[in-house]
Amino acid sequence: MNVFINCLVFFFIYAFLGWCVEVSFVAITRGKVVNRGFLNGPVCPIYGVGMVGILYALEPLKDNAIVLFIGGVVICSVLELFTGWILDKIFRMRWWDYSENRFNIGGYICLEFSIKWGLGSMIMVNMIHPMIYGVVSKIPLMVIYALLVIFAIAFIIDIIVTVKEIVGFKKSLGQLEKIADGLKDIGDQLKDVVGNSAITVSEKTEEGKEKLAEATAESREKIAEATAISREKIAEATASSREKLAEATASSREKLAEATASSKEKIAEATVNSREKIASAYETSIVELKKQKLEMEAKYAAMLLKAQKLGRRQVKAFPKLRVSGSTVSVRERLTDFGNKLSKK
Repeated sequence: MNVFINCLVFFFIYAFLGWCVEVSFVAITRGKVVNRGFLNGPVCPIYGVGMVGILYALEPLKDNAIVLFIGGVVICSVLELFTGWILDKIFRMRWWDYSENRFNIGGYICLEFSIKWGLGSMIMVNMIHPMIYGVVSKIPLMVIYALLVIFAIAFIIDIIVTVKEIVGFKKSLGQLEKIADGLKDIGDQLKDVVGNSAITVSEKTEEGKEKLAEATAESREKIAEATAISREKIAEATASSREKLAEATASSREKLAEATASSKEKIAEATVNSREKIASAYETSIVELKKQKLEMEAKYAAMLLKAQKLGRRQVKAFPKLRVSGSTVSVRERLTDFGNKLSKK
């Protein structure tokens, strides 16, 4: 086999073995079997690339344990750093984060795991690879070619599907944030409308009371003034005139009383009309806002379901997966989105 075919063969073999290591590690530490690959299939490409690099760069130096260890540390650490950085730049998401580990670089790599990669490289080159090479060398070349074609096609399709899922998942998270903000704004508007309607009706009522009080006071002043004038005239007039003045005074009082009653009725009627118009206007606003709220809640529920479906495997495989720049994991954000929906 030529170098290119060799690289492909060992890439797929070690990508699969790396996936087995990840699944076993999670099964031991978390007590459950989880597909720990970035892709949907049973492969971890970073392991395949790393082992191919180690084999071609360090296998000739396998007799020198120190060089092999340091070379394994450097190659694996650089690969992990580059992979984490490029995933972050492309998808704006972090699949792993060593920020809490000592001696880390950007959270992409840390000294503890770099040492483990170095020790693992020594074991793989000196113990595992010779056995795998012995098995591969006995497989007919045509079988290898056929398997490579099948694996390559499946691998490419898996990459396309996974990238599409991640892009859709990231977009869904952004839309959920926007809808949640929109729902909050509508809730605030509803509070303002209800509060303002109560305040406005109260103000209009007080305004009506003030006008009514002013009209009543004015009527009282006119009655008092008319009465005083009548009294003066009565004192000066004869007995006959007194009777006429008394009649005139009584007539004046009746007219003023009628005018006062009419003013009260008109003011009361105007106040009621104002209340009804205000209540109607605010009721229309409230109905419209509630309609918008229901529509947005339906969109929110549909988008949450879509996000959960698209991100289910990634979130399950990488519990600490988070959007770049955020300190909250995607799992926690989805839980928070679900809690907000249940409260609405």
